[in-house]
Amino acid sequence: MRRTRFDADPCPIARVADLFGDWWTPIILRDVLFGVQRFEDF
Repeated sequence: MRRTRFDADPCPIARVADLFGDWWTPIILRDVLFGVQRFEDF
């Protein structure tokens, strides 16, 4: 699986996640905090 790069993303959480390698966990947490509740919305 190819890794998605977030270094040009406007979201600071996505850019930090890109630096640390575990890129999907903080992105999912960010979406949950913004109100995403359904699996298909992720």
